[in-house]
Amino acid sequence: MDEKLVAEIMTRIDVLAAKIGVGAEALWAILVKQAVISGWIELIFIIGTIAAWPLFLRSVRATFRHFESAKTSEETAMVCFAGCVVFGIALAILTIAAVFSVGNVVTAFANPEYAALQSLAKVAK
Repeated sequence: MDEKLVAEIMTRIDVLAAKIGVGAEALWAILVKQAVISGWIELIFIIGTIAAWPLFLRSVRATFRHFESAKTSEETAMVCFAGCVVFGIALAILTIAAVFSVGNVVTAFANPEYAALQSLAKVAK
């Protein structure tokens, strides 16, 4: 890592620790725990996104049944179709975000110290 960046990170850790009223070591422990917590939050997001796919597929199937059914009006079927399109676009965006956050989850669980250092480096830049 760049020496300037390391010095900046250490300075920021010291400043934050002084503002909170704890030592730099205690603040570092808190940042490492926060990295693990962030990993859990992102993992829950990924699981939620995966779990939403069957719900989306079920709603698409139901929409096509509405199109084939003579009991529903064309207007109702179109509203259901529009809902499926909006839900599909939102789910596609969430899936792309989930794919890109897998690396953060692995880093947070495998090496939380590095994840904490990454978050500090992002702030320092």
